[in-house]
Amino acid sequence: MRKIVTTSNLQLNLAEHGVVIPRSTENLDAYDDILRGTEYLLTLTKDGNTKARPMFEKAIELDPRYAAAYALLGLNYWVGWSAAFDPDPSAVERGFKLEQQAIALDDSLSIAHSTLAPIYLRLPGFQTELALAEAQRGIALDPNSASGYFFLADVLNALGKATQALIAIENAIRLDPRNTTNYLYEQGWSYRLLGRWDEAISSLRAYETHYPEHLPTHVIWLRPMAAWVTWRPRRLRLPRSIGWLRSSRIQSLAIGTWRKP
Repeated sequence: MRKIVTTSNLQLNLAEHGVVIPRSTENLDAYDDILRGTEYLLTLTKDGNTKARPMFEKAIELDPRYAAAYALLGLNYWVGWSAAFDPDPSAVERGFKLEQQAIALDDSLSIAHSTLAPIYLRLPGFQTELALAEAQRGIALDPNSASGYFFLADVLNALGKATQALIAIENAIRLDPRNTTNYLYEQGWSYRLLGRWDEAISSLRAYETHYPEHLPTHVIWLRPMAAWVTWRPRRLRLPRSIGWLRSSRIQSLAIGTWRKP
């Protein structure tokens, strides 16, 4: 009974973050492990990403045919690489192989297809057609998945299709309105590509406040800040996200770049 209560609590906690993971294994311990791992993963911190990995690995040990465990371990490697938490140069390739294993076990698993989408863009050859196909496949398998639209937006932004990416993000927020912050990075990226600087800064600032360890947010600040400083010099104030520039030689180089028209 205690195990069932613990599992229910984990499910409820994840549901509050817009995540529902159906039980697709007979091994309750393996299911609990991926629920705990997902809780860690959702913190979007280096520590959380590190703690999530052994949870997913343990679930695979307990049930070697547990497709969701492979998919989430692959997602863990992808998040670790894309958020700069994990220096492992083979992380993208490992994530790719894990998602392929998940799909081999269960081709109907939407998260595996969705995670493969951005991974295809980081493999040799910049495989855009496969990336889009996997993103769309993930949504087709689970049209109510906010994360599916999130990954679609990521691919579209990477391809420079910001207007379409914004539509995908609107769908994600519509499906998961309680966790709007989770989608502000992609939204800010889209605004940045469209030259909507004030909106880009607003979205990225809100995201960075909630997820301060997410390095890509700090980096993507630079272009909208360049335009913001160019057109609004009296409002210049370095955001907290780039405070690390203050004691670095990079600061003078970066500000010099920002002030170019």
